[in-house]
Amino acid sequence: MTTVSKSSLARLCDAPVVTVADRVLEHLRVTHRAWDDDQLAELLQVRPRHTINQVCHRLEAEGRIRRSLGPDNKIVNELVAEAPEPTSEPARHGSVGAPAVRPLTELAPLVSDGAGEAVDEDVVAAPDLLPGLGFPEVMTALAAVRPLFHSEADFQLALARQVKLARPESEVRLEVRPFADEALYLDLLVVDPSGWRVAVELKYPTELLHTRVAGEAFRLRRHSAHDVIRHDIVKDFRRLERIVDAGHADAGWVLCLTNDSHYWTPSTRATIDAAFRLHAGRVLRGSPAWTTTAGPGTTGGRDRPLDLRGTYRLTWEDFSTVDATAAGRFRYLAVAVLPLLARPGTPEPDQAPARAGQVGREGSHGPGVEQALRHRRRPHR
Repeated sequence: MTTVSKSSLARLCDAPVVTVADRVLEHLRVTHRAWDDDQLAELLQVRPRHTINQVCHRLEAEGRIRRSLGPDNKIVNELVAEAPEPTSEPARHGSVGAPAVRPLTELAPLVSDGAGEAVDEDVVAAPDLLPGLGFPEVMTALAAVRPLFHSEADFQLALARQVKLARPESEVRLEVRPFADEALYLDLLVVDPSGWRVAVELKYPTELLHTRVAGEAFRLRRHSAHDVIRHDIVKDFRRLERIVDAGHADAGWVLCLTNDSHYWTPSTRATIDAAFRLHAGRVLRGSPAWTTTAGPGTTGGRDRPLDLRGTYRLTWEDFSTVDATAAGRFRYLAVAVLPLLARPGTPEPDQAPARAGQVGREGSHGPGVEQALRHRRRPHR
């Protein structure tokens, strides 16, 4: 089971957290000139490139840098005079201009390197579905035209269409088979022109709902096997980890849209699927398994271990409200699955093949994360 050691937590609390934003500000301060996003990504060794784009947009919104058109007709970034310099002193809670050190209760990470080390979500940003296009944008746009769906297949097709509308230069594929020797089909694969590949596994479990929206009748059935469906959603995490680790995608997203509040609210009693619960605020990690009281009718075909190498904090967002009933409210869960991080001494891909277990990190803000992402960003063929 993936855990965070006391020494690791101590290092996270005692040392300043150096984020990509801090590195950008420091580089602009030291060089006294403007740099475009591509130059910063290359100089700072940040991959994927759109991470720099997101960080610079945020810094501009905070008034810390200025973005303007440069001599090569590219947007460049320069430090504004009032931007505070990054401090080398350990940050204190509430200090101004210093990287925030968060309390232990907030250190449940978005991702883990699989070696018991926490990775701060400010250092390794979750990848967008596409550069500059995250799931909130996609789902907000989708809800405006399709607030609910007849079935999972209807949702899958509508999501693919929305992604294509938002990024017409990208390729979107349904039911891709990543492994030649397995009957495993990926719900969605999105590939941008740079070759960045994002795999999506989605679920659409519903509560009974008969309603009309814009004159269209919807008759959603009740999916009552909550325990089995929760297991299958957790299995999607493990499935995407395998796909990303095997190099068939650069990142993944687990997506669940539902109008059944049983999925986003915690249970008030002990259940056989306690390890697979998906309620808001839950941290999913380790090897979730059925309790010993689960019968073969439930576990049949679902009794193989689900050993997760990552750590995932679960957050639910509102999608739509189609009527005043409880089942008229739809919410979604979207969680990123990132690649493993490179451990010091791990051979480069062109020098020697990686062996199982030779993955890790080079420090909470070192190049290990960026190298792992960069080496996985192969052109799509």
